[in-house]
Amino acid sequence: MFIENPPKFFTPEFKATIIMIKKAATFLFFLLILTAFFLFGCQKDEFNTDPSYKLQFSADTVIFDTVFTTIGSSSRALVIRNVGKAKVNI
Repeated sequence: MFIENPPKFFTPEFKATIIMIKKAATFLFFLLILTAFFLFGCQKDEFNTDPSYKLQFSADTVIFDTVFTTIGSSSRALVIRNVGKAKVNI
């Protein structure tokens, strides 16, 4: 037994619908990613504001003389260590 008029699944309207669904899914995916960046990307940092909180410095005093462009200048390293676990805003 043969069907006289078989259904045509891939009509131009069907193809256009599939393309629209793919575009909508892509848009929603990028919208979801963008929303995740806004929700989880901008978290407020909490800094330690206690005045008695101590930092460790590698030197007590650092003095630099005037730097000339034709004369080589000296450079010194100053290391500041945060020995605590809290964030500090300097």
